[in-house]
Amino acid sequence: MTNSTRFETYTSDTMFPHISFDTPLQENGKLVDYDSQKVYLLARESFADLKTYRFMSVEHLNLTTTYETVHISGYELNGMCQYNGKLDYFIGLHTETQELRVCNLQTYSNSTLAPLYCKTVSKNMEIEPQFIYSDCKHTGYIGTSRANTYIIAIGASGFDSAHQGQYNYFYAKFNTKYNLTESVVESDDPDVSERLVDVKVDLVHDQVYVVLDINSNNYKGVSIYEAGDELTEDNPNIAVLAYSFENAAITWVKIFGDLDYADYYIGMDTSKYKCIYCNDNKMWNI
Repeated sequence: MTNSTRFETYTSDTMFPHISFDTPLQENGKLVDYDSQKVYLLARESFADLKTYRFMSVEHLNLTTTYETVHISGYELNGMCQYNGKLDYFIGLHTETQELRVCNLQTYSNSTLAPLYCKTVSKNMEIEPQFIYSDCKHTGYIGTSRANTYIIAIGASGFDSAHQGQYNYFYAKFNTKYNLTESVVESDDPDVSERLVDVKVDLVHDQVYVVLDINSNNYKGVSIYEAGDELTEDNPNIAVLAYSFENAAITWVKIFGDLDYADYYIGMDTSKYKCIYCNDNKMWNI
């Protein structure tokens, strides 16, 4: 799904061809999730009401739809954490303070979900609201109530004030089991523009993949050149950095692109974390 517009319409030509909503698909698909049984969507009830959302569950087989009302005020939403249709957290930029927050949701007596508490994810750089991404993966349960726990990756970009036209990126890993930001990384490469375009949590390999659109053929010691290639002028390519869960160290870096064309990230095969897709329908294995 492209990131060309702030709001898109969720129709048959997008992510799930057998399901159609009249509800606007907000945040370029960041508030959509799915499993083998259902598709889940968190969206405002209307553009006029800035605080009332619906969390909808739609069955793949018969398209039966159920929903809960969610009251969220003062946030630009950038992600959600749900498991088996239970919405537990949202990730959002608080519009007044510009703080990135992870907020736990509670069901109140009127069967409405609303934030119970929020934790701020520490950051120093100024980030652009349209370049915030998150990914949330269920990790288990905690306590006698068996509350769901999640690992959340949050990524963003901001303009590099010292180098006109370039971006730096921000990455953080949050664990709801401890209500703690476990790692924070802020880049500052003077030679390469690093615009973050996605983050993905991989529980199998205990890694977070940070995906960047870069403006160089070389990055962090890795190149798209192969043996025998002539050096060419730098053009846009895609970089993937694998960050370890344990210490936020970069496990590996890979660059994907073509020497003759500009390549931009479209999406990743998250079922196997094996390949990425770029704008001209090319696919590379990670």
